[in-house]
Amino acid sequence: MKSMKYLCLALASMALFACSNEEEVLGVNNENTKSMYLKFEGLSAGTRAVGEAESEGVINLTNITVYFADASGVIQNTQTLDDEADDWSTISTTGHIFHNIPNSVEQVYVVGNAEGKVLPTVTAGTTNISAVKAQSMQVAAEQDFDDVILFGEDTEITPVTGDTPTDTEHPDGYLFEAEVTLAPFVARFEIAGIQCEDLTSEYKKIVLEAIGLMDYNNKFTLGGTASEEMTVDNVLEPGETAGQNEYVFGEASQNYDWAWDKIKDSDGDAVLDADADVWFPASGTDRYVYQFCPIALKDGSLVQIKLAVNAYTDDTTIDPFGGVVTAKFQTEDGTDLTKFEAGKIYTIDEFKFKAENVGPWDPDETICVNVVVKVSEWDIVPLTPVFE
Repeated sequence: MKSMKYLCLALASMALFACSNEEEVLGVNNENTKSMYLKFEGLSAGTRAVGEAESEGVINLTNITVYFADASGVIQNTQTLDDEADDWSTISTTGHIFHNIPNSVEQVYVVGNAEGKVLPTVTAGTTNISAVKAQSMQVAAEQDFDDVILFGEDTEITPVTGDTPTDTEHPDGYLFEAEVTLAPFVARFEIAGIQCEDLTSEYKKIVLEAIGLMDYNNKFTLGGTASEEMTVDNVLEPGETAGQNEYVFGEASQNYDWAWDKIKDSDGDAVLDADADVWFPASGTDRYVYQFCPIALKDGSLVQIKLAVNAYTDDTTIDPFGGVVTAKFQTEDGTDLTKFEAGKIYTIDEFKFKAENVGPWDPDETICVNVVVKVSEWDIVPLTPVFE
């Protein structure tokens, strides 16, 4: 189950400064090089209740990859730093200096938490940043809250005005600056409180089978596009047999089952058999958690939540027309949610439906229930890189 523990997000505001390197070093295409100084200026933290706490932790930025490109986007230099390096601590103390940055550099691209993610091999002076931004990435790899990939860019650096940063090794430099926002690509659902508030008006009991997402994208790029749509055309209801390029909702399948969970309790089936019954994932503070790409499908469809059930009209008879509850969303003020945004957490404390909302898997006959979501922000990281 993808139920999570209490976490708090601690991403940092950064400032990057550059100055002339006392040693003239030739870079690609034989131009002189410069240096870049990077330092965390502060932390911004917030607690998110996403599960029963064993301890409160922080989500740290554990590594960065910085691409330095010329005006046409051709990468001239790539440098990385992570928390395994001896000098990682300088990021938040004295600052870290990246050397051998070609003078042709006019653009900067920063990827946070890139380690372990699939990014293309870069050849300095040849590879365009468009190749990095076009790389297809799996949403399945973005389910760890403290390891989501972050991205920011600035394609037009400008001269610094006012006071300029200096240091003892590189005291004099004509500086340029850029403003970058380092942000995630995924949004987050946290779901609890499954209840059929008038169950006994129509059913003897409802057995909860699986819960998860539908009408979502399985892949995205750093350039902000999405692909590999998961809809009822290729996701089958529980109990069916999957053919080629088909997947059964709730069943294990690499790179696809991140978006759903089977629902079972310690005794087997999870059963609602009274109007007041409420099912949580395990206890009252747990959640079903999905970090998803918020980009709409090509036809404009937004992600939905499906709850697959077996609805019994008596002790042994399952309603053949009652296999799923499909949720659409409203905010707390009653407004219909018309889009999802990266970097936001959508919390559903009450997934409450009526017996009439239990309908068939077929989307043309689906009966939807509106659930209320509470929307909160992840902390987005502003960066200020400054160049010589």
